[in-house]
Amino acid sequence: PSYGFVVNGKALLYDGNGNVPTMKKLYEWAIEKTPFDLVKMINHPSMVEERLVDQAKTQKKTGSILLLSDKFETSSKYASLAYHFRDQFNFGESRGKTLSMGKHFKVKKYPVMIALIPRKSGSGSGDYEQIRLEDLKNQDLVKWVDQLLPKKKSGSSSSSSSSRRSRR
Repeated sequence: PSYGFVVNGKALLYDGNGNVPTMKKLYEWAIEKTPFDLVKMINHPSMVEERLVDQAKTQKKTGSILLLSDKFETSSKYASLAYHFRDQFNFGESRGKTLSMGKHFKVKKYPVMIALIPRKSGSGSGDYEQIRLEDLKNQDLVKWVDQLLPKKKSGSSSSSSSSRRSRR
C-alpha cells in the first residue's frame, strides 16, 4: 500500500522503505505534513483586528475565524480546517485560556470558536459581526464554517441552533 498527503497541490508520499507503517508512524508523518502555519497566534485583543480582521479585508476574504482554547498546542483538526478554508478565511488561535482574550470575548467555557465577518458598510475599527460556536464537541466544524460563506443567489440561509450571532 501507498500513503500520500496533498498540500498546496503538491503530493507528499510516505516512504516506509518498503515496510507497512504502524498506525503511530503514519499518524506522526501526517501530523508532520499538516500545514499548521495557516493558524496565526493571537495573544491579545489588540491583535485580532491587525492580524485577522484587517488582513481578511485586504485579502478580500469572507472573514476570519478565531479559536479560543484551553489547550497549549494547535490541534490537527483546527489546522486542517484552516487549510480547507484557506482561500475564504484567515484563522487565528488563542491558547491556554489567555485571560485578556477570555475577558474580551466573554468566554464562559472553552473551547469557543468565533467567526469575525466584516460588515459591508463598515469602515471603522471593530466594525464586524461576531458569530459564535460554543459547543465544538458535537459539531461538524466544516459544515459550520461552510454556512458562514456568502450564499449563492439560489441558496437560502439557515442557522445552527448552537451558534449565536452578536453585534460588536
